[in-house]
Amino acid sequence: MRIRLFKVVVLICVIFVTQVGFLLFASFSTQAQTGAVLKLVPASGTFYVGKTFDVSIVVDTGPQAINAIAAELHFSPEIIQVTNPAAGSSIVSLWSAPPTFSNEEGIVRLQGGIPSPGVKTSQGVVTTLTFRAMQPGNVSLIFTGNSQVLANDGRGTNILSLTVGATYRIELPPPEGPAVTSSTHPEQNAWYRSRGPSLQWLTEEGVNDFAFFLDQDAGGAVDISQSRGLVTATSYTELGDGLWYFHIRAKKGDTWGGTTTFLIRIDGTSPADFEIDFAPGSVSSDQRPFVNFVTTDALSGLNRYEVRIVPTSGNSVAQIESTTSFFVAAQPPYRTPELAPGGYDVIVRAYDNAGNVTESIGHITITAGAIAFLSSGVKFGPWFIPWWLLSLLIVGFAGAGFFAWRHQHMRHRHLKRKLDEDLLAVRERLRKDFSEVSERLAEEEHLKSRLEEQLTRLESYGKKDGRISLKILILVASFFALAILLGQGVPLFAQEQELPTIPGFVQKTDSLGGIVPLITTFRGQLGSDELLYLGGTAPPDTIVMISFAQEQQEPLVVETRADRDGRWSYLHPRFLQPGVYRVFARIRDDLGALSDWGPQVTIEVVSRTVSVGGLTLSFATVIGIANILLIIIAAILGFAALWFNRRSHGLRDRLRREIHEAEATVQEGFRLLRRDIEKELELVGVADFPSRRLSKEEKEQREKLVVDLQAIEERVRQEVEDIEQAL
Repeated sequence: MRIRLFKVVVLICVIFVTQVGFLLFASFSTQAQTGAVLKLVPASGTFYVGKTFDVSIVVDTGPQAINAIAAELHFSPEIIQVTNPAAGSSIVSLWSAPPTFSNEEGIVRLQGGIPSPGVKTSQGVVTTLTFRAMQPGNVSLIFTGNSQVLANDGRGTNILSLTVGATYRIELPPPEGPAVTSSTHPEQNAWYRSRGPSLQWLTEEGVNDFAFFLDQDAGGAVDISQSRGLVTATSYTELGDGLWYFHIRAKKGDTWGGTTTFLIRIDGTSPADFEIDFAPGSVSSDQRPFVNFVTTDALSGLNRYEVRIVPTSGNSVAQIESTTSFFVAAQPPYRTPELAPGGYDVIVRAYDNAGNVTESIGHITITAGAIAFLSSGVKFGPWFIPWWLLSLLIVGFAGAGFFAWRHQHMRHRHLKRKLDEDLLAVRERLRKDFSEVSERLAEEEHLKSRLEEQLTRLESYGKKDGRISLKILILVASFFALAILLGQGVPLFAQEQELPTIPGFVQKTDSLGGIVPLITTFRGQLGSDELLYLGGTAPPDTIVMISFAQEQQEPLVVETRADRDGRWSYLHPRFLQPGVYRVFARIRDDLGALSDWGPQVTIEVVSRTVSVGGLTLSFATVIGIANILLIIIAAILGFAALWFNRRSHGLRDRLRREIHEAEATVQEGFRLLRRDIEKELELVGVADFPSRRLSKEEKEQREKLVVDLQAIEERVRQEVEDIEQAL
């Protein structure tokens, strides 16, 4: 029974929840349909250059009446332009701001109202705009956020809930004249880097003349008064970047036919120059660093990036065969494959849609550990400290240590001088005030001598401690200075180098009119433990001869081959000797003809090795050995400083105990001295004048004697405390 009742309750709950959900959905759907909609009609279409077409702004008010509309449209003025902002009928009868437009900004604005009781419609035409197609391309018309539809509710509520724009395709009109083709720019929708287009067209039967013209106006007209005769081809040279239109008409008898327009897209400018950044840095222990690069292309747009990694020094040279065979497509940020410790040149190429290329080169060093000693400084994990900053820190610490020792030394001298002065004053006061009890003071003379002995030991210890601290400070500073000199004496080991500016992929011609190769990728400075990498441009599938040599030496000539895109690269298999090299390149065709030598580049190779007998060591190895020795010496000095510190603490504790013992002895002596003096004064007074009372002066003298004795005792105690504070 209970189970049946439970099932009935569950069924009722399910039905209730379903009904509530349905009602809520219906309510939301009704609310969604209450808003107004602005849209463009037609929403899409294809139109031809030079022709006009109409676009209507239509409003769907929904269930509410409206009394005002404000609309703002944005378009691309280089593709289409407004010729008439208000054509045809409109539901708007009062224009508070008549339709206006700007073909420079690509904006259409309008604002109007409808008298009460307003209007309720699903297809109300607000206005009809007339556009002219200016050049091929895709164009979108969109409503901006300034558009509004106000309800006729007395409050001017904006009920616009949705805007629907439009997208149109603009094409060249179909040929009405001769059929035109191009061997250099065959596709009208593609970009080409060649600035010299060649054009051909067919001749129909009965054609006796042609007139053609090239300009940058898609609707340009051909001047038939400048006919060209029965030619079937033409070509142009050195055209600028942009869109060019070739217009041609054919004449049959005395009648000129229609116009054919052929579009030529030219982009001969390479993407913008860019730099290569490395994360976490250009010197890193991360064997898979990130390579960051970005550039732009103003006309045809970027197509792709390609990356190549070339080992140049260290253990990375063993990876030459596996890492330098080709470029790979990449997107920034690009994470490299795992790299062995060593130096690498990273070459990045940026291609645009016309095939132009901009190339940039960067250098990264992969270290074997978290701590690396370089010629430019020291790297601790992600932090890099240059040698000059490390030098300032060491000098600063050394100076701070010296001034601290100097301050302590001056303090010891001041305390010693003050103690000597106070002891002298105590001695003189005792001699003056207690001459009559000199015998008693003589008994306590050993206390004074013991105190002076402790002060002498304290002074000698302070001087000795200061000399030890200064010696340790000088030794540490000397060894750090040696490390700095070793580091700074190594020229340009694994440090960031200022790379030369690499020109774009342009062509140079020799004196005979032939094309000479260009060297566009290189580093202006290399180490003697780094391999030379060169890259550049040349005519496709030609042999590039590269010559590099020092002054007064025979040049070394090597060869490589340009690929089908006209790009070449070369990695020298051996390290070069230190010196300044002049590098040239020339081309040789398959018949053996040679071009002139191309522009010269200069590369400096700096020494980074040391020869000891028959052993050749790199500066990296020398620095590593020197730093290991310095670490050992620093550890020894650290243990020595710790031992001296513990010994000094022991000496200070022993001296402090002896001072406490001296203080106790002095205090005990003064207590006995005070007691004996008081007894002797009483005995003297009773023996000489048993029945006479002491005069006022005698009483004051006695009291003064006791007070002076207490003052002397207090001063000695204070001096002992000063000594303890100095320790």
